[in-house]
Amino acid sequence: MQIKSIIKIIFSLVILLSQSEGQAQQKFKVRKVKGQQAVIDFTGVLVPGQTYSVDDEASENIGISASDRNYFFDITAGFSNYKSDISGTDSVTEVEVGSTFGWNWGTYELGPAIVFDYRSTGGVTTSTILGGAYGDWNVIPNISGEPFIYGASAFVAGGQISDGTRDLSLMRVQPGVFTKWFLGGSNTGFRLNLFYRLDKYFGQNSNSSANGIGGSISLIQYF
Repeated sequence: MQIKSIIKIIFSLVILLSQSEGQAQQKFKVRKVKGQQAVIDFTGVLVPGQTYSVDDEASENIGISASDRNYFFDITAGFSNYKSDISGTDSVTEVEVGSTFGWNWGTYELGPAIVFDYRSTGGVTTSTILGGAYGDWNVIPNISGEPFIYGASAFVAGGQISDGTRDLSLMRVQPGVFTKWFLGGSNTGFRLNLFYRLDKYFGQNSNSSANGIGGSISLIQYF
């Protein structure tokens, strides 16, 4: 009877330790919490930009699903006023609309862009379409659920423009800063941009330029 009792106790301890170990695997140790961000201890592999969920009823309770901010699409409207030496004028007022599509890696976002410009230069109005690419550097990584993001951006594009008497090639370089605000931490939000713009004109013995500042607002959707 004694031997059977000892075996029974040992068997019970083994089961108890196994259950304790399983429960320990289902726990995170939270080190620090700030707003909606937390620092945790976890034995395993965590991937930035991924969404994790905890299921208490599962033995392997950490499920990974792909981030729902992998791609983005936006529509932008902007206004700028800057100095120009093209055609002997010194002021350019410009209204523009554009759209971008791209890829989000959390800290970095890249994609192609199309911009339609409508501008007034020395009383002459012109319009053109520019094609190029832009990139964002997010100070706060753009991951699912993050409500507010800010950082720096760069936009480079080229196209053709007429100043009223001649057709010129246009090259644009546009560094800037931005903020993104997502409605309720969703994947739909607004983006505010402030930028410096440098335009260079080439062709027909022209080597003119224009530079100044501008701003824009975008409606953005991630998926």
